[in-house]
Amino acid sequence: MALLHGTAELVPSKRELLAEWMPQQPWFHGGEIKPLGSFRFDDPDGEVGMESIILTADGHTYQAAMTYRAAPLDGGRLIGTMDHSVLGPRWAYDATSDPVFAAALGTTILTGGTQAPLVRDTGTETVAVDPVVTVQGSGVPGAEIETIELLGSEVTDEGTLMETSGPNLVLIHDLEGGAKTMGDHRLTGQWDGVQSALLAVARLR
Repeated sequence: MALLHGTAELVPSKRELLAEWMPQQPWFHGGEIKPLGSFRFDDPDGEVGMESIILTADGHTYQAAMTYRAAPLDGGRLIGTMDHSVLGPRWAYDATSDPVFAAALGTTILTGGTQAPLVRDTGTETVAVDPVVTVQGSGVPGAEIETIELLGSEVTDEGTLMETSGPNLVLIHDLEGGAKTMGDHRLTGQWDGVQSALLAVARLR
């Protein structure tokens, strides 16, 4: 379950951080970014926020994944820092450099999992939130898998390749350009007007 703080303010906003970070990435073709929606994974330890945001810019559709931490991550690729009015200072990282995200992504794909349920804290109650983006892994529900540890990551022509102790994972950023990316298992997403977009793949070794 992913908890959203409905009354919280972020300075700078996620959109402002990404507007500065995305033009520095080799997979971005330029233009003003417009978020379409996002989905989240759940950290079993409840420490790391994980969000993958779907955006458009100049006719291209992109995926940018971020993790949110209460302290710096050694070795993580920092996107920027934010002040969260409820949680305090937050460090936002490129999720493909965060071991918690790699484990969540790999597990979701291999076990046929979905995005985390969303719950909003309004200050007086918590209410369920309907997701704008839903995702589905192609693996076997309930499958037992070994712990997935991130060994390294690098940007390739397909997206960002995450080498792990289990499968190699590719998170696709340019969602039109990544349509032909191959893998043994995959993560697909749906949102308004899109029935099945390829978001990531897992390659077994």
